[in-house]
Amino acid sequence: MRPMARPKGTGSIVPDKPTPTGQKRWRVAVTMADGRRVYRRAPSPQAAERIRRQLVEARELDLDPTRQTVEDFLRSWIDGLATARNSRHRPNTIRAYLYAIEQIVPVLGARKMAALRLHHVQAWADGLDAAPASVRQYHTVLHIALARAVRQRILPWNPAAGVDLPPAGSDVAKPLTLEEARTLIEATSKDRLGPMWRLALVTGMRSGELRGLA
Repeated sequence: MRPMARPKGTGSIVPDKPTPTGQKRWRVAVTMADGRRVYRRAPSPQAAERIRRQLVEARELDLDPTRQTVEDFLRSWIDGLATARNSRHRPNTIRAYLYAIEQIVPVLGARKMAALRLHHVQAWADGLDAAPASVRQYHTVLHIALARAVRQRILPWNPAAGVDLPPAGSDVAKPLTLEEARTLIEATSKDRLGPMWRLALVTGMRSGELRGLA
């Protein structure tokens, strides 16, 4: 099967090596706005065409920032980090960034990048139902992403800069009452992890320390 003929700059779809079980696959390749050649695999020509169109649309949004939403930019940004040939970020970091993006998109995702302002980011941060440390972490990811937008001349300045955040270390742990501790011990007395819960209550050991015990 010959590659599907397409106008220059709209990507390509070619047959790929089959899976170990012999299932056919197709490879999609599109050059993005920053010059990266992005590759994807698909199980059928129809799926490959959908992926090609999505990549081309993402590239066009990069080339025309006035059409780009916050979600468009964040998805493109994280995709670039994850697919970079010489990535400077560990997989765990990428996963943490992805999780933070999922906390950003529901509130800010539909807003156009060109219309994003400090008060929008402030309202998002104030409305987060999360611990102060988590709020600061999600904001950091947004700040890093928008700093890239500033460097790319998509934004004139970073709307995440200057946001008032809950102070570091303001998380207050709420320990179990004596009655709650007794209830927990009774409820787990016949569970195989019962001794671990009792040890946690008595010593205050962290979950990682408890899991590391032989």
